[in-house]
Amino acid sequence: MIELLAEILFGRHGNATPCLLHGWSAPEDSFTWSVGRESRLQIPLPSVPAGRELILELDLNPFVAPGITHGQRLTIEVNGVRIGEDFIAGEGAVAYRIPAQALGSSMLLVVLQHPDARRPIDLGFNSDGRELGFMLHAASILAVPPEPAFTPHALPPLDLPDVTDTEALKSALHARTGQSAADLMLNFESLGHNCEFGIMQRQCGAEPLGLLRFVGITLPDLLRGLDCGFADVGHDRWLRVYLHEGKRREFLVSDVRHNFSFHSFQFEDETTAERVRAEQGARLRFYHQRFKDVLETGDRLFVFQRAGTLLAAHMLPLLTLLRTYGPNALLFVTEGGAHPPGTVAQIGHGFYHGYTSRMAPGEDVGRGDLRAWLSICANAQKLWREQMGQARWPLPST
Repeated sequence: MIELLAEILFGRHGNATPCLLHGWSAPEDSFTWSVGRESRLQIPLPSVPAGRELILELDLNPFVAPGITHGQRLTIEVNGVRIGEDFIAGEGAVAYRIPAQALGSSMLLVVLQHPDARRPIDLGFNSDGRELGFMLHAASILAVPPEPAFTPHALPPLDLPDVTDTEALKSALHARTGQSAADLMLNFESLGHNCEFGIMQRQCGAEPLGLLRFVGITLPDLLRGLDCGFADVGHDRWLRVYLHEGKRREFLVSDVRHNFSFHSFQFEDETTAERVRAEQGARLRFYHQRFKDVLETGDRLFVFQRAGTLLAAHMLPLLTLLRTYGPNALLFVTEGGAHPPGTVAQIGHGFYHGYTSRMAPGEDVGRGDLRAWLSICANAQKLWREQMGQARWPLPST
């Protein structure tokens, strides 16, 4: 499915030094800073397997000064061909497809342009006089199956009433689509970040048994979990149970191997920590087996949402990992943006971007925009089913 052709690791103990041309600082423990306005590296490339396309994946994060800057622009060229241009805020992996016209030699010249590089000393941040762009941890070249043809376009929001009445919205959805809200929501598998989408499913009467439906997990931890198949999830060795402070104290549960946590909805006055650990461990192990089945069959559309900046470049590594298991598709949802809430843009084969008016606040994840979510899910399902038919992928059961 996916083959790692080259992996460049930055930092003192990595293998990047022979690949670095200009625009780099001295390597540090596990990373190397790009400095100035442009950095160049060359990556030796073995022969590309027949019938494959290439992806460049970078594990990086920009220099930011809290309260002053929150990200930097980044433009990427490979052998003179521009493959990406984004404003990067926050750490994590980004990935870009390398078009065929950028290939043809045994070496890839990668040029990173970072015009917003700043000197920490000029910002009063610290005494560092280097003009810092991005902290690079790794660069990888992946060979992947070619992407089927698709036509980029967007479906506008459904005509749903602007009300907060859940039953009115569900009735309107059924009238517009002929499908119940519960049946619609059962086509989706949440990849976590927080409980917002899981709560939306519940408000619609859908209760899928999702491993990550009600967990809090960061995108880097999600990628690491998928990379190892969430091995040993629910094992007693990795589970921690602790009490949440409050008038009536609830047991919270964490899986410290995969760094996610969730509510148990069990309380100190009705059970014990040992019983919670045993019950939640058994539940996680059962959900894990189901999650593996979903990954292999591709019969659910995976969903990831997060407040703040979330780019297609952040999501391509996630989609790539999902497709190591089966013919999977991904919908990611952001707030604001260029499209009205409820819009879904098709940006790749089985790759969709939904827009909502707002994400639910962290202290009350049940206060998301249900009207926008219903429109997003209906539009994404329509695009997904059309593409699965073209690719002869199995249709989901509802």
